[in-house]
Amino acid sequence: MKNLIITGRNLTKSYDGIHNILSDVNIEIEAGSKNLIIGESGCGKTTLLSILEGIEQPDSGVLILKDCDMYGMKLQQ
Repeated sequence: MKNLIITGRNLTKSYDGIHNILSDVNIEIEAGSKNLIIGESGCGKTTLLSILEGIEQPDSGVLILKDCDMYGMKLQQ
């Protein structure tokens, strides 16, 4: 069984309602693990980290830190 400390499901973020920065991103991070997020400039790496850190809120999706739903949002069907 995984010891997940961060679980992100279907995280989506746009800044102006037109340009999607993140679209349905899923991520699982285990306690004690080392993780790397790579990608081209402008692909949403910093936005994803800002959401995982609680600096920004996703437009939709679920972010769970340990056992706490950070935003109380429901997955979009």
